[in-house]
Order: sequence, then C-alpha cells, then structure tokens
Amino acid sequence: QAASNKHPVFGDRFLNGNGGAIQMFGKPLYRTWTLLSRPAVKGSYELSLKHDPFGMGWNIGDEVGIATTSRGESTRHRIVAIRPGTAESEMPGIILDTPLMSDHMGGFTEVEGYLFEAAAEVVNLQRS
Repeated sequence: QAASNKHPVFGDRFLNGNGGAIQMFGKPLYRTWTLLSRPAVKGSYELSLKHDPFGMGWNIGDEVGIATTSRGESTRHRIVAIRPGTAESEMPGIILDTPLMSDHMGGFTEVEGYLFEAAAEVVNLQRS
C-alpha cells in the first residue's frame, strides 16, 4: 500500500534528513551482486560466478537470490561452501544448500557473430 503523503518529486521511496544523524546497520559488502560466469543447470548445487565471493565479502551461511532467465521464478538459497578461482582458469563459485529448480543462463552467448553477456544475477541478500 502506497504512503498517503508522497513527496511531489521523489514519491514515497526516498530517505531524507533535516539535521541530526542517520545511522545504518548491516554487514558491509564490497559487492552485493554478480553474474553467473557459465550456465547453471536444473538440479545443480554449484554456481560459477563472474566475481570472487571472498573478494565481495560473501560468507558461508549467507542467503543469495538467483534471478530467473526463463519464465520460471527467482529462487533463494544459502551458501554452504565457497570455491576460490584457480590459476587453471577455474572460475570462483559457491555451493548451495538446495538444488536449482530450473536452468539459468550464464556467461557469454554468440548471436550472429556478436558476443553478448546473457547471465542470471546472483544477489547476496544477507545484511546481518
């Protein structure tokens, strides 16, 4: 339900202060989201990520959301393990607590000779 006292320019979704201090609490993350670096198939527990989970500040136990790349639904999971990238070009990744319910696009796709990054977003939802 929308607020009844909307600001004429900003609507009802903004943060404003008039003096004083605003304090925000939560776990600092260097990056809150990334993309799949390769496709992830239905039933898989493992995701290969574009960015290093450790470098982003992600931890085992964090809740993540995986955006749909089809007509399915986005899903929530917990990280049970983190896999660092290797010098042998293995991409960093995470292991999930529950299997994926559908396929998710990841990495680059070639269309008529052009490369496009077509990948599901993976978002860290943990803020405490």
